Amino acid sequence: MAQRLIGMPLLSGQTDKYIRFYHTKAWHDARQATLIQQHYLCQDCLREGKITVAKTVHHIIPLRDAWDKRLDQDNLEV
Repeated sequence: MAQRLIGMPLLSGQTDKYIRFYHTKAWHDARQATLIQQHYLCQDCLREGKITVAKTVHHIIPLRDAWDKRLDQDNLEV
């Protein structure tokens, strides 16, 4: 049986690294800082002239392409 991390099954290979990262204090802190800095507003929607409250933060350049930018505020977007 696969190990579980906060309710999610661990997968083999690189996926483990990403799953572990998203459960770190560093990610939670960076995510919270991004939400506050961007006023909990969807940036894609704002570019289209819409106001939409959002709680999801994503990487502009995906982790698989730029692991070193995983906590870079310039690479995070609501």
